[in-house]
Amino acid sequence: PADPLMGGDRAVASLKADLSPEATILLPGDPAYLTNRNQMWNHDNTHNPAAIVVVRSTKDVQAAVTHCRSNGWEVCVAGGRHSLLCMVHNSVVIDLGKLNEVQVDVENKTVTVGGGTKLGKMDKACDEASNGTLATVAGHNPDTGVGGLTLAGGYGHLCRAFGLTIDNLLEAEVVLASGEVVRASEEENADLFWGLRGGGGNFGIVTRFVFRLHQIPPKLVYTNRVFLPLPCLFNCETAVSQVRAYMEESDDRQMCTAVIPGNGPLVFDTIWVGECAEGWKEVKSLDAAVKSPFFPPVTRAEKPYHSFLQNIVSETLQPPGFYYMRSKLLTSLEEGLALALWGHSRKAPTGSCLLIITTTKGKMNEIPEDATAFAGREGKYLLLVLANWSDQKDRAACVQWARECDGVLAPFVGDQQADYSTAVLEERNTLTTAEEEKKGAAVAGAFGKNLERLRELKRKFDPENIFHLNSNILPA
Repeated sequence: PADPLMGGDRAVASLKADLSPEATILLPGDPAYLTNRNQMWNHDNTHNPAAIVVVRSTKDVQAAVTHCRSNGWEVCVAGGRHSLLCMVHNSVVIDLGKLNEVQVDVENKTVTVGGGTKLGKMDKACDEASNGTLATVAGHNPDTGVGGLTLAGGYGHLCRAFGLTIDNLLEAEVVLASGEVVRASEEENADLFWGLRGGGGNFGIVTRFVFRLHQIPPKLVYTNRVFLPLPCLFNCETAVSQVRAYMEESDDRQMCTAVIPGNGPLVFDTIWVGECAEGWKEVKSLDAAVKSPFFPPVTRAEKPYHSFLQNIVSETLQPPGFYYMRSKLLTSLEEGLALALWGHSRKAPTGSCLLIITTTKGKMNEIPEDATAFAGREGKYLLLVLANWSDQKDRAACVQWARECDGVLAPFVGDQQADYSTAVLEERNTLTTAEEEKKGAAVAGAFGKNLERLRELKRKFDPENIFHLNSNILPA
């Protein structure tokens, strides 16, 4: 809008009066505005919101939503700040970052977290409360926000054994577009609870999550292999084929991740989610299946889940920086596709561009497609295309490389688009009709047969589409 803060100073003052004394409103020009705005994992976001409301309680979120709706302000929600949609130009950002309390109930095996909590803080609390023996399904990067991960489905090292993050969600506290606060669970507001589990942020702002915890051994068997692309010594494509074949046949307790840096080696990690004695037996099966030479010698060790395994990604693969991402759930991983992805990695503009293939098949496939809003239950692998650069002159080439991965996938999985949120945001004010249709097709593909039910829920809980800066579902 021409005037993103319609109502001006008087409207902002009215909002301030309804917030708790600890909450703050940051406007362009305030000393703390840029500091807050720049606290994003993806530095490629250059958008400047009209205001940032740093909330301290659920009541603050209620007030912010109510004033945004009554004043016609565009609502944006910031949690872990990994999505470009957490800081949108001319919007009013509701910053949940201070809603980050964590409570672990060891006896009942649950963990309760605020809507702005990051995975690292939740993991640390679970680790300390249970001596490393209780965990829920969380993502791979401790800097990720619990909210964004959960509402989209949620993958992690434990998902093959225990399902998606949403499959372990027991309860949520939600601020609706009306400003009302409701509890959603299987027993209360069950339709909303269904929609929250995979429907993204379309129905409200979740200020509290309650998750089920699972018993795990204090240490898990972890292996790491690095296959260097040295044609003079061996054919790396052979290693790709062997790793793919092993992933296809691997036990549901064996989490497998193949990482292919641009023009770099093939890195293959496994984590056995079970007793170590069984894990070591599986290592022997892995050794027999993947015989290609690797450098340096393979890592084989028993490692704690929370303090070590949950921190691998942030320290080595995904530090804050400039990113463009696409993702795709795959129902199979054919040898031809694995080799095609390896070939595409050889064309990456920078060595920090990554292709990451993670096994997801297991518990999530056992749950019916219509049990939650998440529509990817048939997925057995998650492909993440992560374009990364440090010099802005490489941006265009990196983005193009990531987009071209769709063409690599097409012969094997069809021409469905991968995750489109980055592309939509950067062009959100200049989309052509064709691009709008493409965006709509991507949303339809993302929610599949659940889309119409989700549209009905959207009409019930957010008929004015207040919450639309997401994989947006239009009200029926």
